[in-house]
Amino acid sequence: MFSLLNPSISKTWQPLNSHSVIKTQHMRLNNLIVHMEDSTTDFLCPIYCALTHKTVLRKPVGSDELNDLIATHDRVFMLGHGVPEGLFSLAWNEPLIISAANVHALQQKPESVYIWCHASEFVSRYQLNGFASGMFISEVSEARFCGIPPAACRQEAVDASNKLFVRLVAEHIEAPVSEMFEHVRAAYDCDCAITQYNRGRLLLADGKTNTHRSNRPTRHPVSSLVRE
Repeated sequence: MFSLLNPSISKTWQPLNSHSVIKTQHMRLNNLIVHMEDSTTDFLCPIYCALTHKTVLRKPVGSDELNDLIATHDRVFMLGHGVPEGLFSLAWNEPLIISAANVHALQQKPESVYIWCHASEFVSRYQLNGFASGMFISEVSEARFCGIPPAACRQEAVDASNKLFVRLVAEHIEAPVSEMFEHVRAAYDCDCAITQYNRGRLLLADGKTNTHRSNRPTRHPVSSLVRE
């Protein structure tokens, strides 16, 4: 492993010294993971930890550099905290790592995954393709804010919901986003108000036709880069 000029970038490379290795790399998609360092969203790391062909961005970079990275990867996974305007960078000088400045680059990546609060609004606003979360409860404070009944606002319920969602996405991490979406929507379903709230706001978006598929709650209505 070695560091490049940007201190947030480090890469590890697999040796291309056999035909079988080269063939495997051509068959697999090259993934860009945009997930800022944040202990409150580290539960999302298992989504991509098993991917063998990935570049992981955990620190902010400029929009031009990020657009270059997006252009050189097949898929983009964007994870963390955010707002309808984009994904938080957690940097004081530039609040968003994913924003309108990246839309043109993302429009070329229809197999992208957007997982942050209100990511579906960002995707819809810019007619992007991909699998997106809506408002996603991942903390007890968010459950209270979203009107989950007090008896259901428990840390163990939040943890169980987070772990189930992460496991389901990870299970289909190499699949097309349409298959990932259907798998998660079908299996992310249990007798938990938090899970039902999140599940009802998942979105599969087709930016070309501006059609969207989601599944609203039915049972619990509630008012540094590392390349491998």
